[in-house]
Amino acid sequence: MVGAHLGHNTQIADHVILANNVLLAGYVEIHDRVFVGGGSVVHQFTRMGALSLLQGISGVGKEIPPFSIAIGKNCVAALNVIGLRREGFNQAFRNEVNSAFELLYGSRLNWSQGLEEAGKGVWAPETMIFWDFVAASKRGICPMARWKEIKRKETHLH
Repeated sequence: MVGAHLGHNTQIADHVILANNVLLAGYVEIHDRVFVGGGSVVHQFTRMGALSLLQGISGVGKEIPPFSIAIGKNCVAALNVIGLRREGFNQAFRNEVNSAFELLYGSRLNWSQGLEEAGKGVWAPETMIFWDFVAASKRGICPMARWKEIKRKETHLH
């Protein structure tokens, strides 16, 4: 859309939507079917995984795993359940992706421990996109949003 900036060596895959005034620094990788909300900024050498979504007026310098919704500054808020459903993924696949997401974000494991635990299980090839992305991260992945902190910041803004 209007006013989007793509820095040098940026890679944009298929069916990506960049809303108004999105800024992508150099060497950013945007995978298939990603939506980047208006006014968002993505730091150089950062990746956004397939079917991820970045809420408008957000900024990330850490990577957003596939199938995730990111908000604010370097925070993942949820699994992109609606996006998965719209893309026609069946309930069994959505359940497995949810299990992967919960293992990474819902447990008290750090992401390398989550990867180790995931390696003990058997995952569908489509779900392995999630784990392979996390394993290949060089910048680190966005942590889960801490809602109490976000609410506290919103309260102080008013």
